[in-house]
Amino acid sequence: MARRIFVTYSPFHVLTACGLASELGTGLDNILVFFKDFPDSTVYHDAIREWRANPFKEIHVMDPGTQYAQKSLAQRFGFSSTKLRLIKQFWNDHVKGKADREEIHIFSFNDDTVESQFLYWKNKKERNYYLEDGFSSYYFEPHHKNLVFHVKKAIRKVFFGSWVERPYPFGTSKKVSRVFSFFPDGVIDALRSKEIVELKPGIFERLHDTGLIDILSKRLWIGEVENVDNAAILLFPLSFQLEAMHLDIRSFTTSLIDMLGSSNVKIGNIFLKCHPRETSTIKDRIAAMFPGIRIIENSTSAEILYMLLRNKVKGKIVLVGSYSTAFITARVILGSQVDIICVLSTIPRDTLTPAFIDKMNIKQWKIP
Repeated sequence: MARRIFVTYSPFHVLTACGLASELGTGLDNILVFFKDFPDSTVYHDAIREWRANPFKEIHVMDPGTQYAQKSLAQRFGFSSTKLRLIKQFWNDHVKGKADREEIHIFSFNDDTVESQFLYWKNKKERNYYLEDGFSSYYFEPHHKNLVFHVKKAIRKVFFGSWVERPYPFGTSKKVSRVFSFFPDGVIDALRSKEIVELKPGIFERLHDTGLIDILSKRLWIGEVENVDNAAILLFPLSFQLEAMHLDIRSFTTSLIDMLGSSNVKIGNIFLKCHPRETSTIKDRIAAMFPGIRIIENSTSAEILYMLLRNKVKGKIVLVGSYSTAFITARVILGSQVDIICVLSTIPRDTLTPAFIDKMNIKQWKIP
């Protein structure tokens, strides 16, 4: 018997792992390693347990605390140490005795974390895989590897062990043999030394058809989505990003709503969702300022909303936000039904691959 181990950190990771594990079939034992690194993570855990098509034989929930609460370098190293301790315990208790006689396949969305590096190190390279986590597979900043990068890399090796790497871009770890991508033709050259495997839209459709999306929508209190002519989704950036750009919440939201007026989207058909790891009360403040907008819980994966809207909206869905994983999955799930509009460009456009730019067709709006 062989085993697939999926290491996840976010709602997007969890849904993608569920869909991929289902698609790959039941010939192997699927194991979900679930780091509680976002609010309401237990909702996802409980929903998977309830799901009749649950592909996982085992689910291991790990609670190291919240990543975004770690501010100083010492705190971040302490956080990584906690995660490494948890993953070592998991390996020793559930995998170690079987690794010599069974095939172990490791799937991780972040090959830079010490816990994923540890699993890769303990396993064979040909069965170690990186699952894309957003735009990092499609852009490269050549000046990223500066002195600070190399100093942190050296400190990590001293602190954790010589087996630790600092792969950049993500997916380039020497311990990884395959990269799973939604747009294989658009990945950066740095990843092409690996085998590139396509992640297909069917992994999300399967979750809808087998009932997981419905279970999650009820547990996350999304409410009934009615048939409408068109709709818009505002993906709000993290509050510290707004602060760094000196953007006021009210004026920023007002500008977005005014811009949507040209798309003839009624305010009652506008959905607003903040980042899963947002810790401020920003959504409550927006709800008070703009009572017509439908506020979605932070921990609701954007992919859940896409799956609910795609058959309810007759015309276009307008998605407004900054470069994020949710842009990619919007194009994957909604195809030409969605117009994707970037209002805060956090990634220089000229660092994205031309093939990816063509596939995504992202429009740019400038905030007045």
